[in-house]
Amino acid sequence: MPALTAAVAGVTVTFGGAASIGQLAGVRVDGHGYAYRTIATDTPASVAANIATLARAGGIVTLAQTTLTFHGAGDVLARVVADAPAVMELRRQVQGFRIICWCPTPLLRDAVAAAIDTSLAAMRFIALPDGSAARLIFSGNAVLDQSQDAILYRRDLIYTVEYATTVTALQPSMLFGSLDLNAANFIE
Repeated sequence: MPALTAAVAGVTVTFGGAASIGQLAGVRVDGHGYAYRTIATDTPASVAANIATLARAGGIVTLAQTTLTFHGAGDVLARVVADAPAVMELRRQVQGFRIICWCPTPLLRDAVAAAIDTSLAAMRFIALPDGSAARLIFSGNAVLDQSQDAILYRRDLIYTVEYATTVTALQPSMLFGSLDLNAANFIE
């Protein structure tokens, strides 16, 4: 979502908000487009000044701080768009893990394992730091009581997590243009 704004009133465009990297500001005047990609040091006033410089090749433009006026223009449209992340899945991976419950009695072992299993059964997916999700799959359990002499009873809950390996790239957004979709033409 762009932080920079552009407001049109007749033949006047006023920029506001905050300019930052990854935004594209543009003005279309009577079918001619003028676009400027923002940099880290930009402000709404510098964006307006850069667009004014570009637009002066097509007509008379006056600049007053963050406001542009296109004298003699019939149709003025202004937009600001921001680059958007696109995620592509490269492959799926599966990682297994065990939750091991060591308890002093078989009854306590079964109660602890049941509580953990019930909590995890309610979770179909686990949120990952990159914004994607991993699928949690119950794979089985194992009861191992060979340590009875040490008064330790064990139950393993076995799960797998299926997740994607992804790559993310920033994609530019369309500022002005036309789109043909099923023989219908949309122009903006």
